[in-house]
Amino acid sequence: MFPFPKKIFDKTSTNILWCKKQAWLSSEHFKIVIRLHEEEKSNKEIKEVLKQFHVSKTFVTDTLCHFRELETSQDRPRRGHPRSQRTPELIKCIWEKIRRNPHRCQTDFARQHGVNRTKMRRLLKDDLKVKS
Repeated sequence: MFPFPKKIFDKTSTNILWCKKQAWLSSEHFKIVIRLHEEEKSNKEIKEVLKQFHVSKTFVTDTLCHFRELETSQDRPRRGHPRSQRTPELIKCIWEKIRRNPHRCQTDFARQHGVNRTKMRRLLKDDLKVKS
């Protein structure tokens, strides 16, 4: 993965300690934008500080809007029902069975694990990239 700095800011000022042009995850940018905003920097000043990391003005504005709305750097709660049948455990189990015997039938897998045939087909096609 990408190397990340241990410290992003000096404790006494807003100097960025890590200056190489390398890719960061957006969560790191998010934290920096919030930190600069708490130090009462304007959007334009924040953008100028992060210019070397190719952060756009839109990212700064959207990040601050998100922060003001939720008052945290956490994501919004996700919509929809979480996965209950195509779980990582089931995917791993099916993968092991296919590895041992690649000529097994997907309807047998579905019956054995109590999963709908359609969900089993999606698991095989989308998650395991197996042609059925």
